[in-house]
Amino acid sequence: MEISVKRILVPIDFSTHSVTALKFAKTIGSQFDAEIELVHVVERSPYEVYQKSGFQQSVPLYEPIGSGTPRAESAFIIRDLLEETRTRLRDLAGKYEKSQVEVLHGHVVEELLGQIDKYRPDLVIICTHGWTGLKHLVMGSVAEKLVRMSPAPVLTFRGELE
Repeated sequence: MEISVKRILVPIDFSTHSVTALKFAKTIGSQFDAEIELVHVVERSPYEVYQKSGFQQSVPLYEPIGSGTPRAESAFIIRDLLEETRTRLRDLAGKYEKSQVEVLHGHVVEELLGQIDKYRPDLVIICTHGWTGLKHLVMGSVAEKLVRMSPAPVLTFRGELE
């Protein structure tokens, strides 16, 4: 059986764990001459959830940090955040020639699964954060959900490579 890896998807949350996953993806990618897609999902704000449900129409997407009350220009914060995130992803991709970045907005697992369907990677590489016990039960695990739900193979590992 021959293994062919031409596309690798790497979810990035800017933690040291996800940067380690990217290093691992670059190593595998260079061996297979594969393209790497770095994906970050900006989680929906609670305000946006209320807006979309029709519960509260006048609440902005995000409140400016440090302000006690929402302001009209706060709707622009999400746009700026998405663009800044794209720039940071491009910086992480660095000199890896066959890379692209995608910044999504929504629920992390849903958006990643949607991107897996769209991008059709041969491999998803994600590092777990190693949560155990109650914190894992309450917070859940993006890596665990991807392993269970992804149509593409998911390579997970715990901790640092070096």
